[in-house]
Amino acid sequence: MFRPTLPRLVPIAVVCGLGILASTGPGQPARPTTTAAAPKQPAIDFSRQIRPILSENCFACHGPDEKQRKAKLRFDVKEGAFAELRGGHHAIVPGNLDESTLIERISADPDSAGLMPPAKSHKKLTPEQIALLKRWVKEGANWSEHWAFIPPKRPALPRVKQAAWPRNPVDVFILARLEEEGLQPSPEADKVTLIRRLTLDLTGLPPTPAEVDAFLADNSAEAYEKVVDRLLKSPRFGEHMARYWLDAARYGDTHGLHLDNYREMWPYRDWVIKAFNDNKPFDQFLVEQLAGDLLPNATLEQQIATGFLRCHVSTAEGGSIEKEVYVRNVDDIVETNGTVLMGLTMTCSRCHDHKFDPITQKDFYQLFAFFNNNDGPAMDGNRKDPAPVVRVPTPEAQKQIADLLARAADAEKRRSARGAQVNDAFKTWLAEVEKSRQATPTQQAPTQGLVAYYPLDEKAGEQATNARGGQKVVHGQIKGKANWTPGKIGGGLTLDGKTHVDLGNVANFERTDAFSYGAWVKTTNGAGTPIARMDDKGGHRGYDLYIANDQPMIHIINTWPSNALKVVVRKKLPRNEWTHLFVTYDGSSKTSGVKVYVNGKVEPFDVEQDSLTGTTKTRVSTKIGTRTYGNPLAGQVDEVRIYRRVLTPAEVAILAGGDPLAPLAPILALKPEKRTRAQQDTLLKYYLDNHDAEGLNLAKEAASY
Repeated sequence: MFRPTLPRLVPIAVVCGLGILASTGPGQPARPTTTAAAPKQPAIDFSRQIRPILSENCFACHGPDEKQRKAKLRFDVKEGAFAELRGGHHAIVPGNLDESTLIERISADPDSAGLMPPAKSHKKLTPEQIALLKRWVKEGANWSEHWAFIPPKRPALPRVKQAAWPRNPVDVFILARLEEEGLQPSPEADKVTLIRRLTLDLTGLPPTPAEVDAFLADNSAEAYEKVVDRLLKSPRFGEHMARYWLDAARYGDTHGLHLDNYREMWPYRDWVIKAFNDNKPFDQFLVEQLAGDLLPNATLEQQIATGFLRCHVSTAEGGSIEKEVYVRNVDDIVETNGTVLMGLTMTCSRCHDHKFDPITQKDFYQLFAFFNNNDGPAMDGNRKDPAPVVRVPTPEAQKQIADLLARAADAEKRRSARGAQVNDAFKTWLAEVEKSRQATPTQQAPTQGLVAYYPLDEKAGEQATNARGGQKVVHGQIKGKANWTPGKIGGGLTLDGKTHVDLGNVANFERTDAFSYGAWVKTTNGAGTPIARMDDKGGHRGYDLYIANDQPMIHIINTWPSNALKVVVRKKLPRNEWTHLFVTYDGSSKTSGVKVYVNGKVEPFDVEQDSLTGTTKTRVSTKIGTRTYGNPLAGQVDEVRIYRRVLTPAEVAILAGGDPLAPLAPILALKPEKRTRAQQDTLLKYYLDNHDAEGLNLAKEAASY
């Protein structure tokens, strides 16, 4: 990713990374040609040598802070440093020490009032700094922008005396500095030392005894390159290189504040490691981390890459102000991007124009606006995986998924082949449909798998009839004051928050059972429990249909919160209006097996818990209007139904008062002999998708993989 081609990598990694001043190993490229000559003093580098002096000693009075600036003189920008001052003077006149007021003032008598920096600033230039400033002006006062904004370019090789010593261009720069300091290169490293340095530099680990022995035994000219190739292919290379990037990205396996709980960020860490090991191009490496999820047809890997923007510390500490935490999170993202992408500290410019770097407060908040789109809550809720999240399978799981998808495709193929096998059953169904087009929604309602049906059409009494029919029917008992009123369909029951219906021991489902349940509901305060079999004192075991803040949510629980499913519908319900709420669950123990319908249509939801492994059966009874001990419903309820199977979307649409056959109405209005082959195929497909038992089983089999 960040490494050049191999011939350049070896000397850069080994010589620079480990300070090896002798040969980088046997079999290296030919030595570069240099001309031996007396070392020449290099030109002053403004960014490295002059700007730090000005920044430390001058910017406080002559820098970016307009309110603190003296004499309208600025040294933080070129235009200000070379501008004409009062009286026609200039602080800096390139090449002219006598005309440069800066040189005059820093060279003034220590007791003079004109000395800069002034004594009251408690700053003082050293003789070496004064000499450096004079030399800089004399050389022409070359000015350059902050180094972070200058594209890198390959410098010319310096002149050295020992032209025969360097083996590569990097050696030339090292030798030039050694000669400048009056030092000699170290002796050439022996092979044991060399492989130790090389292995530590590329993997962060020492070589094994076997690796050392193999290197010592290899007397070929390519022995060194072989070791480099082996180390670059090692997973340890990516792990070692990733450490530096992850430090800059502020990666952590915990939240970083308050309880400092574990958080599940390791997929991002593994993505960075893999990116280095795959030698991902640097521009692609950055793009995927900044906006991988926004790329067309973004892959799971590209979504994981954006974990770079989720590495800030987080909290759920009591007393924290959510909006403040949100702003702090975005601030962290801005500052981290400034550090890793521009090599700048941006923290100061949160409050004012930066004193020492060319970043204004406006710059900071323009970047803040760019990143001001965080999804999910600002507070982490002490969760290991606060939203938004993606599911990341392990390599082993990915193989299993591929196998399951293949099996699902086979099941779907077998289901599609059923068209020729169901002709008689299809004809019978079609005849019944054509006959019953005038039936009411209640008459059309599905009965297969029906466990409990409470129409709540009573006008008096303390009992709610289970109209399912058949033997061993359990009727509901009113607990509290029964208030029978008109409902959505016929009669209904009004609940005041103190009344509920105890249905006894019906619908005690296990987590591996498929079941469906729901009702018509009208709330007065946007909260409460229409249906539940929930022991909310014994670990909250069971299931429910629950409303809070006008949002339906579903719990299927063994022990809250560690062993449970919870989904929250994004859509808010209107108050004091009838709404049909219905839930289907396929027995998979996963939130992917849950569907929530609002007025007959599937609604998207957010997943808050998805870790159900234990039993959901309870000893408490099933209830309408409350859990076992709390969260009562204030409002009305009607047409409560519970099934021991997953209802199809068409069946739920019927319960919600819709007409699932509406799309087929133009075809059904035609006489059978007038229907085209395509129209007949449309009817057959609808039958297979909604009413063919074997086909539905195959569809369920396909969906279960």
